Amino acid sequence: MAMGGRRGKAGSISVTRVRRWLLAGVITLLLVLAGLIGYTRWKTRKLLMDLPHRLGADIKSETNGFTWSQSVKGHTIFTIHAAKAIQRENGKTTLHDVAITMYGAPGSNRTDSIRGAEFEYDQPNGVVRAAGDVYLDLAAPTPSVNSVGDVKSEVSAKNAATSDAAPSKPDSPPGNGSKRIQVTTSGLTFLQKLGIAATDQPLHIVYGDMRGSATGADYESDTGTLKLHSAVEMNGMQNRQVIHVRAAAAELDRASQRATLHAGRIATDDNRASGDLMLITLATSGGIDRIHSEGHATLEGKGGMTAQSPKMDAQMGDAGKLHDVLMQGGVQFANTAGSTGSAARAEVHFNLAGVATSANFDGHVRLDQVAPGVERSLTAERLVTAMAPDAAGRMQMREATASGPAMVRTAVSAPAKTGGPSTIHVSTLRGTSLRAVTAQRGGVTYVSEITGTGNTQLVQDDGAGTVRTSSGDELHATLFAPGSSAKDKAKSPTGQVQTAVQVGHVVVTQRSPAKGTQTAGETRATAARAEFDDATGGLILTGSPQVTSPGLQLAADRIVLHQGSGDAEAFGAVRGVYVASGATGKAEEKRPADPVHLLADHATVAGGGSAAKLFGTAGKLARMWSSTAQIEAPVIETDRASGKLFAHAAAGDASAGTVRMLLPVQAGAGKSSLAPTGALRITGGTLVYTPADARGPAHADIGGGVRMDNPGSQLTARSAVATLAATPLQGGGSAATALPSGNLQTVTATGDVHLQQPGRSGTGERLVYTAADQRYELTGTAAVPPKVIDSQRGTLSGTSVIFHGADDSVEVSGQDGHRVRTETEVARPAKGK
Repeated sequence: MAMGGRRGKAGSISVTRVRRWLLAGVITLLLVLAGLIGYTRWKTRKLLMDLPHRLGADIKSETNGFTWSQSVKGHTIFTIHAAKAIQRENGKTTLHDVAITMYGAPGSNRTDSIRGAEFEYDQPNGVVRAAGDVYLDLAAPTPSVNSVGDVKSEVSAKNAATSDAAPSKPDSPPGNGSKRIQVTTSGLTFLQKLGIAATDQPLHIVYGDMRGSATGADYESDTGTLKLHSAVEMNGMQNRQVIHVRAAAAELDRASQRATLHAGRIATDDNRASGDLMLITLATSGGIDRIHSEGHATLEGKGGMTAQSPKMDAQMGDAGKLHDVLMQGGVQFANTAGSTGSAARAEVHFNLAGVATSANFDGHVRLDQVAPGVERSLTAERLVTAMAPDAAGRMQMREATASGPAMVRTAVSAPAKTGGPSTIHVSTLRGTSLRAVTAQRGGVTYVSEITGTGNTQLVQDDGAGTVRTSSGDELHATLFAPGSSAKDKAKSPTGQVQTAVQVGHVVVTQRSPAKGTQTAGETRATAARAEFDDATGGLILTGSPQVTSPGLQLAADRIVLHQGSGDAEAFGAVRGVYVASGATGKAEEKRPADPVHLLADHATVAGGGSAAKLFGTAGKLARMWSSTAQIEAPVIETDRASGKLFAHAAAGDASAGTVRMLLPVQAGAGKSSLAPTGALRITGGTLVYTPADARGPAHADIGGGVRMDNPGSQLTARSAVATLAATPLQGGGSAATALPSGNLQTVTATGDVHLQQPGRSGTGERLVYTAADQRYELTGTAAVPPKVIDSQRGTLSGTSVIFHGADDSVEVSGQDGHRVRTETEVARPAKGK
């Protein structure tokens, strides 16, 4: 019994325990189920929370209307409006159908807008970035006043359907109604805090009739400044004319109505302007009002003119054409016709059509032109020009005034006649002021006249060594017109002086080269008036003209100087002086040679005075004289190189001219009343004087009927030869002045000789007069011996008859060799006769 009771006790399971176990299991199961349900819910919740991240979405909230505004002292600076805004967990907001409106300074009435399909708005950092294309609508440049103050931001996010205030229209035009600037780009970023929109992408720009492009841009909303980074290009129409704009970079400041071009270039149908930096002031009409360029500022005209300087200011007219241009800092200009120039400053004025009407140049002005065979240049301190249209309507220079002083130089290359090297003919005009007037011929505009005032000068170089310079108070020159043929152009190249008139204190110098036996020399002349004519190459001097050449001084009513030859012609009351160089006489008695004076109706001088011809008139012979000798004749020719003189009648004169010569005679010994007074007069038809040389002494050959008058005697013959000896003081002057100036030695008369003395006369075929002893030796021929008729002794004849002036005796030599000496009391001339 007892054993059975333990087995039953030990193996039995009480109902209470089972119940406890079941309860514990149910509780455990419930706990497990609860855990599974919680875990599942947590996983589900976590999955739902992670799903947007896994799908790329961090949406926090969405709204169908979004507006953001920023103001300064109650003035709205900009407003961002979007049709839909999606706020992200990262604080950024995606905006759809966005319009950003930017307002100008108070009073400017300017609104600009930026539009795009989608933007990302980083509200904490104030950055708006565009995705895709962006459209900027900017007001045209207008004056405005910027107001700067403390910035206050106001944020409102309202549903567009419930908003009390509708957003401003981003593309509403400004109050002034001017045209807009449309810009299309991408990759735009708007920095809210700075009010700057920027992109580095290409831009397409539309402004009125202008179309253009650029790469990269910045836009400042507060100042309204638009900066284009690179490759700026605009093309289109402005003020009814085609315009092209190029720049490496550009800035548009609409508040100041100014555009800045870096390495810019503006081209129209008429002109082109460029510069390293170009500041453009815009007109209210949208065109260009002013252009300021610095650094390689260049202006190119339609006619081929190009000007460049460090600085340039250009003002445009109402029609968008150039009105005034000022270039400074050293101007260089050129044209397609081969002209170049420079000046410190240049100013050009244009008419309403944009065509140049005048140009002024200041400071070291220089113009150069090179054409086939011709080179021209102008230098002055100031040049003022006026333009006028030619027959084809092209603007050409009408007149120009250079001053300060001014110079015009023309060099013409002339081919040599013998096939040698060409010569350069140079004409130079100078004056305190030079005024040039143009004309037209054959469609070519050329300078036709030049008028100079104040210290004028005309220099002409014939290229062969002769240079003529004339100066005066005033100058008027005419220039050759363009030739109609190649022959005309070679004969009269355009721009070379054709005629010239100079008045007021005229001074002329002419340098001539050595030619043959002629030495180089210089001729100087003075007059009240000088006239030049290229046709003759002569310079006509009037108004008390005087010419001075080496050894010769000449004055007349009118004097003509010839270019090249150096010759001169004098007309009307010609008077002059030959001054021989060197000294004569013994060492203790040396003095300058005696000057030779001359008078004539007209005269020609060649070789700078080395040769001269004097012409008299029927009533007044030409005359040359010194202190000891004198010659008168219708024509007197001298050659200083050889020392010869030729006196004769005028060419073609049928009547024999009268040549008169007065020679000094050294007084002989004796007390006769027939002793000479120191002068011998010889008259003939022709006279040839030859100075002393190795072949013999100086002598004068007189022909055409000779008459010799000596105090107390008179001699006639068909011809005679007078020999002269130099005096101690003046003897050397004859060769230098071509005038017989020595003492008379002998006279040999031939042919029908007649000697007449008081109370007696003699005839024969030959007579030799010796001045030293006053001896006359008369001879004849076998058929006609010499004969003397004496008032007291009758007729005397012999082989020769000698008259002794010292004692008034006569010696006759017979054929048999005997000599007969007679003394005759000769009647003396009355005192005072």
